[in-house]
Amino acid sequence: MNYSFDQLQAFITSVEQGSFKKAAMLLGKHATTVSQQVAMLEIDTDLTLFDRKVRKLVLTESGAGFYKYAKPVLNELEQLHAKVTSMTALAPQQLRVGIENTVRHNDLLNCAKLTQAAFPGLQLSIHSGDPLQLVEQLTQHQIDVAVSNTVFQQFSGVDNNPTFNFELAWIASKSWLGGESTIDSNQLRQHTQLVYQYVNQSPQLAGHIYSNHTMSVQTLEDIVELVGLDCGWAIVPKYRVQPWLERGEVSIFQPSDIKPVYWYAEVFTLPNSEQNPAIQHFVEHVKELADR
Repeated sequence: MNYSFDQLQAFITSVEQGSFKKAAMLLGKHATTVSQQVAMLEIDTDLTLFDRKVRKLVLTESGAGFYKYAKPVLNELEQLHAKVTSMTALAPQQLRVGIENTVRHNDLLNCAKLTQAAFPGLQLSIHSGDPLQLVEQLTQHQIDVAVSNTVFQQFSGVDNNPTFNFELAWIASKSWLGGESTIDSNQLRQHTQLVYQYVNQSPQLAGHIYSNHTMSVQTLEDIVELVGLDCGWAIVPKYRVQPWLERGEVSIFQPSDIKPVYWYAEVFTLPNSEQNPAIQHFVEHVKELADR
């Protein structure tokens, strides 16, 4: 039999959470990823582990027996990984940094540059993705550390620490605003809101969807370009859209009954990352960044 750590983790978490969706939220993965990993585990073991009911997973007799033995195996594998990490962290050879599009800025890239300079020979690579994708990359050991906009959620097996705060801006095209700087909230709900894809996938962020109509968009650049084309309005980090504001391609407005909103960025790492001096060096520089 040939099955992986990720398959065991997906299965055990799905059992304990009662659904693929809840397991995915805890693991920082997409629900389809968790479902596929469990399906592959069933193929590799030649066992039917779940009866898949509507909106519910029911553990089969075989699944219950498999869970009994798989749970302690997963615990041992996690301890083994932690030990191997502590043994290899003393001499960092590479640093793989994930930077999420919402908060991406030259200051974060400079933190990575400073870390590379502090450790001659360190191989540095920069990765991108949305918050959920970066957490998944982190838990699959594809990156070592990630900086992301918060999704107000604690992920299983991941340490997260808040860093800088930033102000959110409400933006729309000049033609739509017609010179107005304040928009009635009821009017706002009638127009399309451009929303990050991960916001639609994160229940904790549902309160930031105000419109009755939304368009899901992957990157900040696409959001701002679509706003400029009068495809809708959006909520974005003010410091990130400053170039578009200065060029007059989009404008800021404020809903009539909503106060200014601030979010913050977070640094995601795996447990025992403090034993890797390159990761810690990068994290300390990120923590020193000023609010925006």
